[in-house]
Parts: sequence; structure tokens; C-alpha cells
Amino acid sequence: MPIPSSATFVETPHRRRPPNLLTLISIAAVASAFAGIAREVIGHAIADRLIGADWVSNSPFFAQVNPPARLAGACGTLSNLVLGGLAALLVRVDKRFTSGWYFLWVFGCVSLMNSGRLLYSAISGAGDLSVVISAFNPPWLWRILLAVAGIFIYRPALRFAVTALRDLLVRGEVAYRDLWRLMLAAYFTASVLLTAGAVLNPVNSGLVVIGVVGASFGLNFGLLIIPAFLSQPVESEPIVTRSMPFHWFWFSFGLAAAVAFLAGLGRAIRF
Repeated sequence: MPIPSSATFVETPHRRRPPNLLTLISIAAVASAFAGIAREVIGHAIADRLIGADWVSNSPFFAQVNPPARLAGACGTLSNLVLGGLAALLVRVDKRFTSGWYFLWVFGCVSLMNSGRLLYSAISGAGDLSVVISAFNPPWLWRILLAVAGIFIYRPALRFAVTALRDLLVRGEVAYRDLWRLMLAAYFTASVLLTAGAVLNPVNSGLVVIGVVGASFGLNFGLLIIPAFLSQPVESEPIVTRSMPFHWFWFSFGLAAAVAFLAGLGRAIRF
């Protein structure tokens, strides 16, 4: 009786199925919740301890501080940018489309696209970064500089999102027709979760919640324009995205992470 070779158990492109949507949403929920909690814990809590800031509003989205500790308002965004950069480096290590890759990609995108808060603060005059420049004169000049910085820093975030997906397309790990499935799962999960966190935060007023809705869906808007920078590769044979079936681990982990985030885990942790 012949012994089956190892190649028999290797998933061939023809046997692959599109990634399970519920699994993608679950992974995106974990990544988005981690980004929000990390922003709160690593950014705001460390600023609270090291700078001695007196937080008036300690939510995953806004942090108004009393002077003179105005620099603390930038710590949440800076922590996301640093962690997002680390995730971007890790994505370059393994270029296979796996659940771990998708988690790092979503976490990196959501974290790095937080640089859009600079533009949001410049336009609205609210948010973390508005606190930093509130004492600088002339205010209109600093708001312009803040807006320019937000646009300039947002570009590497978008470049990371596009380049990582382009590598998978070239390697045949992801089919072009499945790109929207990956991006929409990440965009709506992250935006809805961050917005829900603001709605459930008792400190935030109605106007703040409205602002967060725009900020949450606006910050991650770069995910929706990724296809504009990607062209469908010339395929000698049809490419099918590497399978990612429904997995109870990611479903449970995503549910637990979302509940922890919405329950205010980041606001509860202090050093």
C-alpha cells in the first residue's frame, strides 16, 4: 500500500475557499480593541503617572488635561504610532496570508491611521492634539502645521496597508476579488467598535460622541481607498485566496476583547 506523500496534505490553490467573514470580523475586533486599550493604557496611563497630568476625560478617544501637562495629550496617539510601526515590521517577516498576519495588518493599520487625529484636531479644535497646541500663538498657524503633519504622517500608514496587500497579491496568497472582503471587515469592525466605546463612555457628551463617530470612521477611511492603488495582476491561472475557515478561538477571543474594550478595561488599568 503506497504511503501518501506530504504534498497530499498541502492545500492547493484549487481547493482553497474565501476567508470566513466571521473569522475576519473576529480578528479585526481583537486588533481594534487592542489598539484602543493600548492607546489608553500605554499612552494615557503612562502620561498620567510620569507627567502627573490631571485627566478631565479619560476615554479611549479624548483626553483633556489641565495645564501645564499639555504634552500628555499626545501620548495616546504617539503610543499607537509606535506600536503600529512594530506591527508593520512584523508583517514583513511572514508574507503568508494567515490569521496572525491579518491581525498584525489590521492592528498596524488602525494604529498608524491614528495619525489622522492630528488633522481632526486641527480642523475641529477638539481632541488630544488640540490640547497640546492650545497655549501656542498664533493658534491658526499651529492648527495649519498640525493639519499638514497629520496628512504627511498618514501617508506611511496608507503605504503600509497597500504594500502589505500587494505582496500577498503577487505571491498568490490573496485573490484580487477578495480584497474588499478583507478591507470592509477591518474598516467597519474597527470604526463601529471605537464609536461604540465612545457612546458607552459616561464621561462623553452628545457632541463628543458625534465627533467620535466622524473621527472613527474618518481615521480608518484609508482602508477603503486601498483598491485605488492596487491593480489586478495578470494571472496565468485563477488565484484563490488562502483558506481561513471559521475558528472558535478567534470568535471567542474577538468577543472577549470587544467586551473588555467596551467595558472600559483601558480606563480601569492604572500603573
